[in-house]
Amino acid sequence: TLTPYQPVRNTPIPTYTPTPTATATPTATATPTATTTPTATVTVTVTPTEVPTLTAVAVLPPGGLPERASVTGITGYEQTLPLSCEARSAVDWAGYFGVTIGEMDFQYQLPSTGNPNTGFVGDPHDERGGTPPNAYGVHAPPVAALLRDYGLNAQAVSDWDWDSVRREIASGQPVIAWVIGNAWPGYHGRRYTAPDGETLTVAAFEHTVIISAYTPHSVTLVDNNLVYIIPLDQFLDSWAVLENMVVYLND
Repeated sequence: TLTPYQPVRNTPIPTYTPTPTATATPTATATPTATTTPTATVTVTVTPTEVPTLTAVAVLPPGGLPERASVTGITGYEQTLPLSCEARSAVDWAGYFGVTIGEMDFQYQLPSTGNPNTGFVGDPHDERGGTPPNAYGVHAPPVAALLRDYGLNAQAVSDWDWDSVRREIASGQPVIAWVIGNAWPGYHGRRYTAPDGETLTVAAFEHTVIISAYTPHSVTLVDNNLVYIIPLDQFLDSWAVLENMVVYLND
């Protein structure tokens, strides 16, 4: 640490006053001339301390995915009918990508079948909580197919892993996920054989949400006109019931 520069004070030198000499004959007395003592100048030499140049380096966790990411600008609205959650999620998701679709337009363009992997099962006006062959809803493949008709390259996938979802969110793309209720934990599906012979998993209170953000321990969901954050473990438990089913944008 350098001591701040302190200038040397100029101390005045006392003026010499001669003592008069007693003599009968006045003698010219020389008046002494005051000699000025030069003020000492102190020079402080400051040696600059070398500051190292710092280079910013982005450090990503294994897999190249950030620990947390979020998608901003996606808005959800309340579903119109008791069982129109898939249509509501689909049109809210499409709206984020700049495509405007009416919820009821989308709902009634879905095929009506006895297999949720090929179309909508039941009447969307019926109560929630049923499973096929009763009023139920629709799984990801028909939703993605109809979104493609609107010009969006939507893809339906089952058995997706969490890192794939994180990659989409980190890329700025929300994902539609099939869960139970408001991502309730502790539920189980059952096997169902559809009229066309396909055997698949269905579950009471099947529901869709849009994943918009994640952290190491939580997930943010857009669910109709609600946005809420739940523990990651809770979401993963609910998402697993219908075999980790999603719709995402394949760009």
